[in-house]
Amino acid sequence: MKLTLAVLAVAVALASLACERPPAEVNGVGEYVLGKTLRRDMEGKARCEPINDGKETHCMVASSIRLGAQAAQTSLYFQGTAPASPLLEIALTVRVCRLNDAIAALVGALGDPSDGSTEKLRFWRLGRMFVSAKLPAKGGIQCEVNFVTTADKQRVADLEAGE
Repeated sequence: MKLTLAVLAVAVALASLACERPPAEVNGVGEYVLGKTLRRDMEGKARCEPINDGKETHCMVASSIRLGAQAAQTSLYFQGTAPASPLLEIALTVRVCRLNDAIAALVGALGDPSDGSTEKLRFWRLGRMFVSAKLPAKGGIQCEVNFVTTADKQRVADLEAGE
């Protein structure tokens, strides 16, 4: 009986190794997932207001996400104003950015930047997510990192142009 249980345990262990899933595709930051997080998920967590004549909602999240050791102000942009509006963009801003720390955190989390990146404007194309990092942005003291879906071709083009 003991031998049967031991063989069964080894078989289950080997089967679980053979069936390991590939790592999940990165498509967001922390709890915020592009296309899946909904406007209603921000109730009580963020201050939200309609923008662009009500075509989108901008939410300032009360808790910050960290870019390495640096706290980042977190803005979320949703398609529309309805509770079921999906998340379109995540924007992180580090007001007084330590450039080397920001770069190390991004490369550590996302890998090396994609082709077309420059010293001050770096990009990552990760399956369904596009990441743009302005390092530094606005006069050299703040860093901005934007996460959007690759399906939003116009926004990707704007970010690649540094807008």
